Amino acid sequence: MGLLDRFKRGDAGADALTREIAARLRARPDIEAAEPTGADSVAVTWVGGATSEESIAALREPWTSASGFDRIELVDQHLDTVQPPVPAAFDSGEPASWADEPPAAAATSWDAIRPGLLPRLRSPVDDGAVAWSLGGGLVEAVAVAATTDQPLRAAELERWNIDATQVREAAMANLRSTRPAPEPLGPGMRAWIATRPSGAQAAWLAGPDPLLEALGLASAVVLVPTPTDLVVVDAAADELVGSIVTDTLNIYEHEAEVRVCPVPFLISAGSVAPWDPAADDPRGDAVARAHELYSRLR
Repeated sequence: MGLLDRFKRGDAGADALTREIAARLRARPDIEAAEPTGADSVAVTWVGGATSEESIAALREPWTSASGFDRIELVDQHLDTVQPPVPAAFDSGEPASWADEPPAAAATSWDAIRPGLLPRLRSPVDDGAVAWSLGGGLVEAVAVAATTDQPLRAAELERWNIDATQVREAAMANLRSTRPAPEPLGPGMRAWIATRPSGAQAAWLAGPDPLLEALGLASAVVLVPTPTDLVVVDAAADELVGSIVTDTLNIYEHEAEVRVCPVPFLISAGSVAPWDPAADDPRGDAVARAHELYSRLR
């Protein structure tokens, strides 16, 4: 289907807002079809076959009250929130069944798997999973297929005649097409949590540049105690960094059902590394405890 065809299709009975949302969605490369199904809803078919129903009810009142560029901005902000459906295991934070064998070849294909691939952080990683090391080897990212909630394995790659580099690139491209949508931990705090992709927020450690860009930071301290928790702290906020590192240790040790890593990382453009405070830094004790805890509980 051509780009103009995507824009021309739609329910002639839908109002201007619903038609605009549907047309803009059809223009996205990860969407096969988008059709209005009511005054405030659009049915979406994603590349790969997944479907979702997108509500625009919350957008209706502010869009009606606005005009001109304000309307454009409201629509842009809403479209940023429209993401492919994620399996229940991602949404709930429940651990995937990593030891299970992948489904039979007839059930999957590279074309079906690729649009839903995401990196997901694990420590340790099952043998045979397509994974790559992050942050000094403390954490690994695994390419997980949304359609099966399973990491891809070497046998599947051979069947599809692709390599691990292609899998990693596809997973990272899908992550970058999402937005981390960081929200502040509290009023005035120079610390944020990533809110997307739901159930795999920690994946941003695999490629944190969009986080820094969204927050306008040159560098930051990041913590990923669980697959669904990623905390970003302005590296210049000395006291706040220390208190959040301490709080994260408590989450990792006493609250997390599925753990990733309690060790804080320092991120900057194109760089991820374990945070190593100076010898006289008072936060060094908490970081040392994080390493000890990780060695003991991983």
